[in-house]
Amino acid sequence: MNPRNALYLSLVAVAACAGRNAPVKAPVPASYDPAKNDPKALALIQKMTDALGGAAAWDAVRQLSWTTEVELNGQLRAHYHHDWDRWSARHRLEHFNLASYQQARATGDDKLIQQSVAMYPLYERNRGAAYYGKRHQMQDGIYSQPLPSDAAADAIDKAYARWRQDAFMLAFPFRLTEGGTYVKHDGDRNDEYCPNGCEVVAVTFEPPLPQDKFWINVDKKTLRPVLVEWQQADKPGRLAYKVTGWQKVGGLEFPTALDNVGARNMGDSEVWKFTDIQIGDPDDMLYIPQVR
Repeated sequence: MNPRNALYLSLVAVAACAGRNAPVKAPVPASYDPAKNDPKALALIQKMTDALGGAAAWDAVRQLSWTTEVELNGQLRAHYHHDWDRWSARHRLEHFNLASYQQARATGDDKLIQQSVAMYPLYERNRGAAYYGKRHQMQDGIYSQPLPSDAAADAIDKAYARWRQDAFMLAFPFRLTEGGTYVKHDGDRNDEYCPNGCEVVAVTFEPPLPQDKFWINVDKKTLRPVLVEWQQADKPGRLAYKVTGWQKVGGLEFPTALDNVGARNMGDSEVWKFTDIQIGDPDDMLYIPQVR
């Protein structure tokens, strides 16, 4: 059988499992003990998620799509578009070639945009595919430049890492009770970032999940998170991001900007922007390339 046909049939088989009525859960480490979670932190998380639309509304989300842009000192440094089929645990990442994207914006000709695309089952990444080419052709279902196997595997691994990071930062209020996650109430805070006062939730993960740590600062008045602190496992110190620009989509509220507090204090800027946030039904064409 032609390898591309075999890949197509493999991805179709994944899609055939889509007749579900709940999201596919991520594999949970066998050593995870949910009894270690702090009841006070869990109660605060429930209040926060209720204020932002509720856990039931989040569980009902079948497909979540959005664009992540990262700006440094006002200059665009990264542009990604995500489609996440939560019902069948599939992900598609479009990574724009920045030079072509900026040229397209300057000329108004979107046909100039080049991109790499990775599409794969989240928990069976060896069954994925990756391509490079013109964005407008891929939007029409034409994937004419498959990446070689080693390059494709690397692109899929990077897409998965980007999904882990961006999907958490966009939707963290709804994801703090997922399997493998530990939460602990970490006291109160009242300063320029928490003028109404905040309660803080410390977030860690059971190995072998990534050992990053987060602190979620929840405003006592609005029950929205106003500051996220992030300690990466392989780097010293904490990054702190002010959470702003809340947008309601499908009954849920999502942040549209994360602003690096430390960079601002040093006269620089790093801003993550979340745009084009959409909730809808999964579209198989986003995850299965047409065979041509």
